[in-house]
This record gives sequence, structure tokens and C-alpha cells, in this order.
Amino acid sequence: MLLPYIRELAANVSAHGAPTMRPLAYEFPDDRACRGVDDQYMLGPKYLVAPVTARGATARTVVFPKGASWRPVGGGAPVSGGQTLKVAAHLSTRSSRAGLSCSRSHSLLPIQVAAPLDTILAFGREAPASEGPLVPA
Repeated sequence: MLLPYIRELAANVSAHGAPTMRPLAYEFPDDRACRGVDDQYMLGPKYLVAPVTARGATARTVVFPKGASWRPVGGGAPVSGGQTLKVAAHLSTRSSRAGLSCSRSHSLLPIQVAAPLDTILAFGREAPASEGPLVPA
């Protein structure tokens, strides 16, 4: 499910130099709230990833960039961009290292994490009428 997207991102690195893991400010340069955020990143233009790195944490603060609506993968209400919210970090019953993810266009994106993290929160950008390229304009 995610592999074709990652392959497309890898091709963009070679063809255009666009990074696969992007700081929020790279993808949202006009959103001041994204500047200096160093514990979240974009996986290409579609997925916002916010790892929960504090052992035992049950929530974390997530910056949702302006100009997009975000939806948790696996279900949940969409979140409007342009706000910073404390988001619950629910651990999966399958593994203490499973992730909660979100994706654009309501596609599901299960993530299994091998790193020593409790949870990964990822939010997918719901595409506006015309979804942009994988390389920011």
C-alpha cells in the first residue's frame, strides 16, 4: 500500500532532489507555526508524521499545517489545518510499537514500527480539488 508511494518519492529524489522526509516548513513555507518544528515531518507531500518518543506517553502535541485537512488512518474525524492540538497516542493491541496513521483521500495506512517508540501518529493530507506534484512549487 505504501510501497508504491515511497518508490515514487525515491524517484523524485533522483529526478528533482525533493527529499522524502521533509521538515514541515519545506512543505508549508507560509505557515509560521511550521517553522522550527523538529519532532514532526512530512513523508512526501501527503503524510504528516509525529512520533511519540516519550516512553509511556499517552498524548503529544501535533502541529497541523494550514492549507490542508488531515484525517487519521484507521478512522477518526478530520482535523482542519492551521491549529496545534494535543492528540491521544493510543497503543495498538497487536504491538506496543504499532502506529496510528492518517492518510489523504481516506486511504488506510497501517504502520508497524521497529524503532523503540511507543506510537507514531501520522496524518494524511486530504487533497484539495487539484493535488499538487510531489515536488513543492
